This record gives sequence, structure tokens and C-alpha cells, in this order.
Amino acid sequence: MIVFRMGGGLFGADLAQIREVLERELPSTWVPKAPPFVKGAAAYHGRTILLVDLLAFLHLPAQETEAVILLDFSESDIGLCVGKVLGIVDMTGGDIKETVRKGDKDTGVYVDRFVLWKDKVVGLLNIEKLLTDLDGYFQMKGR
Repeated sequence: MIVFRMGGGLFGADLAQIREVLERELPSTWVPKAPPFVKGAAAYHGRTILLVDLLAFLHLPAQETEAVILLDFSESDIGLCVGKVLGIVDMTGGDIKETVRKGDKDTGVYVDRFVLWKDKVVGLLNIEKLLTDLDGYFQMKGR
């Protein structure tokens, strides 16, 4: 998994859902009538990437972003703007000490479970649910 700082906490995402990590911001163009969590659209390697401010989407306090995580999801080209990337963690090795799964009552939240890494709690994001909800938002707005 990749671990990054965001909104005063640590979060992680499964590497299988990530195309690339850019440890810098991408210059972007404003998108008219976009929701507040859309930072803009950016050109990258001949593709148009929709940049989503993950903090704003999750209704967390704003902070400066330092990295963009390009997601590997269907036909959508989405980049999640996050804080500082701290590194890649081997989930099967000794890096992770314990895992706490959330119960079914929490399925509306984008954090699947919590792990202990270097004596710090990391919330593992459910990227698939996040992208499904983003896709649903834009489909509803397009009607």
C-alpha cells in the first residue's frame, strides 16, 4: 500500500488501484460548474486527468497538497490530490502490526480498516467505493 499524510492523519491505498504517484502538483485548468472538491483538469502524458481534492471530498479541513495519486479505474482518469507521500508499505511483511476491520454499519465511510504502521494508525481507503460515488455524483449532475 501507499501511505500518505492528509488532514492531520495518515491514510493508505492499495497499490493495485494506483497507476502512478506524482510527488508534485499538476498545473490545472478550472472546470466550470464543478463541485468544490474538483481542483481542475490537467494534461498528463496525453491524457486529461480530473484532479479531486480528497480532503474536500471527505469534508476534512483544507491543507496544502503535495502529491497526486493517479488511479487505475476503468475509463476514468482521476488524480487524487493528497498531502505528503510517506512511502510504500509491504502489507504482507512485518511492516504492519495489526489490522482492525470496521463493522458493516460503517459501509458508508471510505475507510475500510485501520492498521498499525510504525506505531501510527493508518486508515486504508476504499478507493473503489470512493470512485463509484464520484462517478455517481457526476452522472447525477449530468442529467
